[in-house]
Amino acid sequence: IRGGPERLDGNGIREAVEGSLRRLGMEYVDVLQLHWPDRYVPMFGDVDFDVERAFGDVVPLEEQLETVAGLIEDGKVRWLGLSNETPYGVMAAAALHKQ
Repeated sequence: IRGGPERLDGNGIREAVEGSLRRLGMEYVDVLQLHWPDRYVPMFGDVDFDVERAFGDVVPLEEQLETVAGLIEDGKVRWLGLSNETPYGVMAAAALHKQ
């Protein structure tokens, strides 16, 4: 994230959004796209899930979504997008949103 933290944790998300708004001279972004999950998922042609890597150091999806919700409440973000996410990750995000 532009020389900032390498993790997609709450502080990193907020820092990235606020830095982008400052550089762009904007008050808000229309869509904040969370581009890669911050946990192990098979990518780039991997078809098998490696259970050994499944429970490493991860940033909880709850932390990410709570941070984005705060940015939306602050008026800095209008919408959230997910990409390069698994069907499970999209389902989990939707379920958390409903809570």
